[in-house]
Amino acid sequence: GNDGSVWIYDLTTDAEWPLLGETKQVKSPTWSADGSQLAVSYQNGGRPEIEQHCGKRGERPPPGAYDINIGSTSGNICYKLPADPHWQLRLIDAATGAYEDLPSETYAMAPAWDPANDWRVVFAGSAGLQQLDLNRGEYFPFSDDLRDRGPVFSPDGSQVAVSYKQDNHWEIYTIDAATGTRVRLTESPLFADTAVNSAAPAWSPDGSQIAYVSDQNGQWEFWLMNSDGSNPHPLLPDDAAAQLDVQYNGVDERLISWAGEQVSR
Repeated sequence: GNDGSVWIYDLTTDAEWPLLGETKQVKSPTWSADGSQLAVSYQNGGRPEIEQHCGKRGERPPPGAYDINIGSTSGNICYKLPADPHWQLRLIDAATGAYEDLPSETYAMAPAWDPANDWRVVFAGSAGLQQLDLNRGEYFPFSDDLRDRGPVFSPDGSQVAVSYKQDNHWEIYTIDAATGTRVRLTESPLFADTAVNSAAPAWSPDGSQIAYVSDQNGQWEFWLMNSDGSNPHPLLPDDAAAQLDVQYNGVDERLISWAGEQVSR
């Protein structure tokens, strides 16, 4: 089925072990600052797949219905409803696997734990980015722009990098965690035949650089820039990049996790 699981992998010993199983389409794990807990997003309720329904004569299809057909003799109406999965946040104890579901809206995706304020988890919702107060069990707006997706905190908690749907393509912005001030870090070349995408940012451990994915060379590749957006360039040599099949589908996926030192290139 669609059940997934959360595993822990030890980078120093190469050991791995399951932490939590039987969790539908679980993704986007984010660590608490002290490493004792994880927050994840998982599919919970809604309509996971396309559904077909048939009703009686005169019944009105619900909003969103398509492929509507009315029987020529019976007058019965048949229609399809699109997939509409719901997503919730879950908190997991990293030592025991014990868990609890967190207050979150109907479409809670891509949680990011604030390393400077352990009470706050920011996530992408249907009305923009939301911030969950773990102490009070309440969430409220962090940003009200529906195009903000995939939030990631800087190591010091002062900035949040996001993938932003800029018209018909993706760009990367940072948002000041205290003031909400935005800075655009990437920009598609003005006279490009096709808009260039940049998405899925990941901070270096010291906060000085951001790795991300871009299709500037015609296919998705890993790129690197300074945290102010300067010096953007491919992360890997051409021959190494050609061996990696990188894809970004715009569903809040995280493609990079950075551990260790910054990159000089």
